[in-house]
Amino acid sequence: PRLHIILSVFLGGRLPFVVSRRYNQSHTSTSCGRRVNLAAAFTSCAPPRFDVFAEKIVQRWQVDCEGVVQTVGEVMRSCGGAVQGVREVPLLASQQGEDIVDCGPYLNRANDGFVYFDCGSYSSGPVGTLSPDRPERFLASLSFPSSNSRVVLSTDLTTGGGGIDHCQFLRLHRAPFSGELNLQQSDCLVTRLDVPPDNFVLEKHTQCQMSSPGQPWMLQRVKWERFLAKNEPGDPDEASSHTSPDKTLGWVLILRPDGLEKQDWPGLELSPNDGFAISVGAVCPVSHDVRAVLRSYNKDGILTRVVLQEGRIQKPS
Repeated sequence: PRLHIILSVFLGGRLPFVVSRRYNQSHTSTSCGRRVNLAAAFTSCAPPRFDVFAEKIVQRWQVDCEGVVQTVGEVMRSCGGAVQGVREVPLLASQQGEDIVDCGPYLNRANDGFVYFDCGSYSSGPVGTLSPDRPERFLASLSFPSSNSRVVLSTDLTTGGGGIDHCQFLRLHRAPFSGELNLQQSDCLVTRLDVPPDNFVLEKHTQCQMSSPGQPWMLQRVKWERFLAKNEPGDPDEASSHTSPDKTLGWVLILRPDGLEKQDWPGLELSPNDGFAISVGAVCPVSHDVRAVLRSYNKDGILTRVVLQEGRIQKPS
């Protein structure tokens, strides 16, 4: 099945233009054939606030069905006073093997590669210049507030063609102040997909990028923009054939301008002069929400844009 995404975008004060994206999905579920029209172009918005982000993620998180609880904590500046960043929960496996990692990754708010959002989601990775032959570490957390959970990804990518060297998904649930949640093993596992499901629509995009494409990436100087998509009603007969996921789904993709058509992504327009983009996404089986983060790099391997995309799975009618 094919899904058409219609995007209307303002760039640098120019008149809006329309980008039509069509891509194939080799997934078992059927496409709703729904068209997405943007009611408005990108508009400027306030940057995320670190204290709002920290309030969402600095919590106790249950990481498995056996009641193991780990905490995301604040990290203070060495001189005291302000919060400098947060420390993630320990990842279950290290890059070298299956050894337990005692200390979670440190996410420093002064790191230009660490981009956070008010909802509690974030993306962390290199700014540039990426080596095409050396694995690079990327981290992401996708927040699902309506189900009090989030999906965390740790992956090592070789962008020059080697692909995904290491990939680990975790689904974490916000733990109560005392006791534990009664979770099943399936509640904590994430099924990795080769391609995302095709029966979803993206409703909100929040992005940051430099004012000029030639400027080096500096998070403090990026401009923040967002738009909300206005979705037209789909075909009820097609929508009724959808199956809602009964497990958490996740994916990580390297998108290239010369890639297969199924690798085209809504909200992303890669020209032959562009480098690549990395898409990390997840679907929550409880709320049917979809979250994805895009990191776009130019042909020199330098970060140019980070986008948080929010949407939902089309439920059976």
